[in-house]
Amino acid sequence: MSAKAKRGKVRRYRENMRRQGLRPLQIWVPNRQASSFAEELQRQVRAIAESEQEKADIACVEAISAAWP
Repeated sequence: MSAKAKRGKVRRYRENMRRQGLRPLQIWVPNRQASSFAEELQRQVRAIAESEQEKADIACVEAISAAWP
């Protein structure tokens, strides 16, 4: 399939989606292949685990779980 044919197919697909009342949405997410990803993930996990709010949240969940039938 040529590039021109692919563009036409994509254009028709998008037009069809718009007729259905939808619109495109672009989002940006972390690149898991980036060399800094694992390090940043570990930093954020540690920050959450050490936070007082997380400790309070876990205690609340545990209290509710203990009372659950």
